[in-house]
Amino acid sequence: MKIMKLILGLILIVLLSFCGEDSASSYDYNDNDPSPSDSAGAEPGELIWADEFEGSGVPNPENWTYDIGHGSNGWGNNEVQYYTDEPQNVRIEDGKLIIEALKENGEWTSARIKTQGKQSFRYVTVKARAKLPTGSGTWPAIWMLGSDISEVGWPACG
Repeated sequence: MKIMKLILGLILIVLLSFCGEDSASSYDYNDNDPSPSDSAGAEPGELIWADEFEGSGVPNPENWTYDIGHGSNGWGNNEVQYYTDEPQNVRIEDGKLIIEALKENGEWTSARIKTQGKQSFRYVTVKARAKLPTGSGTWPAIWMLGSDISEVGWPACG
């Protein structure tokens, strides 16, 4: 019994010796290694990009692009809707971005917008305000994915 306790104690000591500092908690947010996609020169807390969806019409094409198609394109979760860039599915009204799923001629349409190829940031805080629907069959989401998603895929892109 004494030997068993000694062995368990040694195993515990060995396991604890591998518990080093978590690299995520030791990250240096003041890294002085800017890249072209960095927010280089920005001060902590400084707003470097925003889209308040003011006015009306379609989302600003300088900031947003679309995924067009169906889940059979190799992305998504086999959703039944077809994603469009049509104003009935994605528009700005009263200072709000509206993405609306509609049943048209027996088929569902909706929209997927993204900043891919338009906006890219490194070492930033992201804030978003959104009202998402609930209900059976809905899968609303806001994703923050790395700009290298086309090269490395998800989840490797972040």
